[in-house]
Amino acid sequence: MEILIGFILGIVGTILFWRFQINIKPKIAISNIIAKGYSSSNPEKVVYRIKVYNLTNRQIVNISTACSLSYIVNVGNGQRSVGKTLNINPRSIQFLGPKKNWGDPFGLSPVKVFHLMGLESAEFSSNKKILFTISATDAESGTTNIIRKIYEPHDVKDGNFEPGLFFKLSEDSENLNTNLENKIL
Repeated sequence: MEILIGFILGIVGTILFWRFQINIKPKIAISNIIAKGYSSSNPEKVVYRIKVYNLTNRQIVNISTACSLSYIVNVGNGQRSVGKTLNINPRSIQFLGPKKNWGDPFGLSPVKVFHLMGLESAEFSSNKKILFTISATDAESGTTNIIRKIYEPHDVKDGNFEPGLFFKLSEDSENLNTNLENKIL
């Protein structure tokens, strides 16, 4: 009888453990805006940036991204999304450190800013959307999570992201806005 109870408790314990492990998913915050600023290597070039950071106190590994400029077309009796793939730098990274490492100069950073390449302001119109997809794996549980964020033209803001675990644009965004307008004129 004790063996049967031990066996049943072992099965229940294993199920609970795996249930817990499956629920440990990577949690990544993705900015609600795309920061439009200048390239640090080429001040004449406009760069679009998307910021992400790790919300958990566990490492996230094997992170890969994809980005496209998409729009809807009518095909037969329905609609379909088509678009152009945008280059994103970097396309993949090995890890994001745990949130608790923020501010540790020798720790793994929980923050990463991705740069969109090949996007012209003129081609990003009201009927088009930027689709940013990120796939990440929790280092402890091994579960993978795929997150998609959809951006519209009004989500692009002039400025650069401030450092930190938030998505605030830097205070010099007013100067950047004026400089962008002067360069366009």
